[in-house]
Amino acid sequence: MGDNSQETQAERITVSKSSIKIMAFVVLIIGGCKNLDKSSSTSELYSASVSFREGPGSILRVTDPGAGPHSSKLWTWEKWRSRELLKAQLLGAGWIYGHDAARHLSHYFGNSGAELQIEAKRFFYECPEARSLYLKWLKAAFERVNQLPEGQHEFSLTANESGACKKEDSINWYYATGGFNVYFRGLAYVEGRVSPAWRTLTFVGEYYDRYNWDVGDSFVINNTETRESNMGEFHLMGLAREYDLSGEYIENFTWRDGQGFDALKAQADAKSK
Repeated sequence: MGDNSQETQAERITVSKSSIKIMAFVVLIIGGCKNLDKSSSTSELYSASVSFREGPGSILRVTDPGAGPHSSKLWTWEKWRSRELLKAQLLGAGWIYGHDAARHLSHYFGNSGAELQIEAKRFFYECPEARSLYLKWLKAAFERVNQLPEGQHEFSLTANESGACKKEDSINWYYATGGFNVYFRGLAYVEGRVSPAWRTLTFVGEYYDRYNWDVGDSFVINNTETRESNMGEFHLMGLAREYDLSGEYIENFTWRDGQGFDALKAQADAKSK
């Protein structure tokens, strides 16, 4: 009987810690995020090893072990009650402070494992690092298309780019994805029978991340390091399920020979509104 009481007490402590984490998320004082270890340094982000190639392509879905096998541990009533408490808190103020963050966590607790589509346009404009990568490769595509002869041309990246949404830049996307992978491709058409020539570009930005709470990850709340294993345990006990996040943002651009990249950037900025 004494052992059972100790176990119950331990579970209550776990529930309390879970509640503290989500409430901290609600009032914007938590200091970390899931999967930040998947992000790359600034030097890696702009690696010269990534370039455009001729032909179509698609984003590589990077393998992530996550917390471990789904339903590999016995679940407990205390853990189930903990999940229900967290879900109830998400339905409240959490939506105000991070729509996508709350949506993604809610889907995790939904336990289906089904892939979830993000709102990719907002992601590419609201996460500064994603925006920077988008403009970097849009400029590279612009320069490539300016060298192409008349006709239709398709090209794509040779590999993924990776980055991270930082808390100080976008708290919503920081909680919603943390580290991410992006990929870009283009379909161009050059009309050279007029002068100056018309050039059009359909530019596609793809996004991918695996939503999980890795048991080995850590974050900081009020200067105290906390392990994410409590959140990953929901997956291990079959009370939540890891899943894929994906999205695609497509925009069309048009310019004439002699115009600089500023003309395309102005179009991109206008499309963001």
